[in-house]
Amino acid sequence: MGKIRVLIADDELIIRRGLRTMLEKDPSIELVGEVEDGELALDLCKEIKPEIAFVDINMPFLDGLSFIELLRQMSPSTVVIVISGYDDFEFARKAIELGVFAYLLKPVKETSFFETLAEAKKELQKTQEAEEYLLWAKEQLVKNRESLVSYFLHALFSGSYEEGEIHQEMKYLDIQIFEDFSLFLINMTQKTLLLDNDWQDSLLFFAAKEHAISLFPQGTLCYRNGSSEMVLLSEALPGKERKILLDTLQEHLGKQLPSELLSVSTCGKGYLAIAEKFASLEDELAQLKQLPKTMVHAESYLEKHFWENSISLQEVADHLQVTSQHLSRLFRSSLNVTFIEYLTFLRVQKALELLKDSEKKIYEVAEEVGYSSQHYFCTAFKRVLHLSPQEYRKTQTQGEH
Repeated sequence: MGKIRVLIADDELIIRRGLRTMLEKDPSIELVGEVEDGELALDLCKEIKPEIAFVDINMPFLDGLSFIELLRQMSPSTVVIVISGYDDFEFARKAIELGVFAYLLKPVKETSFFETLAEAKKELQKTQEAEEYLLWAKEQLVKNRESLVSYFLHALFSGSYEEGEIHQEMKYLDIQIFEDFSLFLINMTQKTLLLDNDWQDSLLFFAAKEHAISLFPQGTLCYRNGSSEMVLLSEALPGKERKILLDTLQEHLGKQLPSELLSVSTCGKGYLAIAEKFASLEDELAQLKQLPKTMVHAESYLEKHFWENSISLQEVADHLQVTSQHLSRLFRSSLNVTFIEYLTFLRVQKALELLKDSEKKIYEVAEEVGYSSQHYFCTAFKRVLHLSPQEYRKTQTQGEH
């Protein structure tokens, strides 16, 4: 902490000299100005912004109380100590109203002066610490705003707030939630196989969020829940408009990342209705996500037999005791992919793990995931990931360095 800037404003030369002499005994003080009237004091304060000001009440041109009132507007944190020959209650009352720190009577005794100065320095330190903390808090709010908004939305959707608390949080985070609102819950599934499920979910959410922010009304809030689903909270929109927005989001996202969206939406009124509406959407989406038992068994069977070169839709259908046509329709309706697409995705996913072993040959990887031909394997791999097995392995090697 640097030296404390102090101003003396008093029309009596002998008083100014006495104050200066006492201040010079304190090495932490820098006397930045001595003036004899209120107007000069005000002009000087505009330039130097003193941290402590010793002010006489009875000064020419601009009296001390009027000066203090103007100083408060200019520099509210300045600690003001009144030096006055008037032991008058009315003067003291007015000084207190203006936030004066202390009131010393002339002639000023050295003991009283230094005691008051010490207390003023403590007050100044507290003020500066409070300002520094406030600045730090504002910086943290800006830095962590997205996380804080997400935390708020999580609590809001969980029904953890009273209405008054919701208003307080909105003011603190500088966000707006419409009393007439629309709520969207979107499950996103990427059709391509990426390197890591968490990374895949994060990339997909980021891409979807960017598109959603550009498509949905200004002020729409976006949140990622614990299931990596996207939640959007916007102003109230009619059902037809909500459907158009979701279809457009699917279209835009699909051009960037092959993906499928499973979405539900609703409208409501009142902040306390948000949690109830959200719970209803979660139940609705869970029903949509529920796969038929036949598909669960089909996925389990393929997980165990994907490496067999001869595996086919007919074989899986026979094992499940359904027709191949019925099983094909289930793949389409439940996963929006064909049987061959699903099998290819599964095999490529398994190949990604095997390719991490740099000693393993490409043709060996192909055989282990169910391809008798290295060429056919490379073609399928590139169709899914848009790069060859060799290119993928090279990216992994570069990543290690």
